[in-house]
Amino acid sequence: DKEFTILEDGHTGTGGNTGSGDNTATGDENTTTGDNNTTTGDGNTTTYGKPAQVTGVSAVCAGTTKIKVSWEKTQNADGYLVYRYENSKKTWKLIKAVSGGAVTSYTDSKLAAGVAYKYRVCAYVEAANNTGDVSKTVTAATKPAKSSLKKVTAKQNKIMRKWKKTTGSGFDIT
Repeated sequence: DKEFTILEDGHTGTGGNTGSGDNTATGDENTTTGDNNTTTGDGNTTTYGKPAQVTGVSAVCAGTTKIKVSWEKTQNADGYLVYRYENSKKTWKLIKAVSGGAVTSYTDSKLAAGVAYKYRVCAYVEAANNTGDVSKTVTAATKPAKSSLKKVTAKQNKIMRKWKKTTGSGFDIT
């Protein structure tokens, strides 16, 4: 897995690389800054463009423990970073670095049933440790867990039903 860190300006870096502004790396020690990256050392210079903002992001329920996040392919992307909002910490957490610019979905699994989750995606250029702007936030909820009927009783033209409480909103009684 790749290691990415979100910098204050929305860019990411790996390893010991840091920075903001215009991106320049010289010799053995790299400092990354800005929207365009230039690497200088041993007589070589390479420039990488900033990937575009990811668009067309959607999230849909894929069961009681899964949500599928999809997006449109982004020009200049080597891959995508998928983030999920952590309500308890009030922060965004990187949950997956998806390699390959042609891969346009990720299924988040092992989630709690009947809970809404928020997602964002951004594209990255691996060689430059540079990301595009994060996408708009999308929200989807997992299906509530199936409840089990515990007891049914009939009294004076009435039927009483009792069931096990589950996570999620409401019950469908048929």
